[in-house]
Amino acid sequence: MKSYLPVILLVAGLAFGYFGYTSYADSSASLSVGDVSVSATDEGQRSQAYILIGLSVLFLVSGAVLVTRK
Repeated sequence: MKSYLPVILLVAGLAFGYFGYTSYADSSASLSVGDVSVSATDEGQRSQAYILIGLSVLFLVSGAVLVTRK
């Protein structure tokens, strides 16, 4: 099981990074009609995206450390 843990952490880190990025990209919207533009952001979704990206970094670093350690 010990040899699978770094791989699982790296894959989870990539998945959390992807979901965090897409969640952050979808957290805002804008509408432009002529000279008038309206924009809105979802702060809750943006906060969740930051948490997912933070977990992604944590998992990627942990997986990299376990891969290099023998």
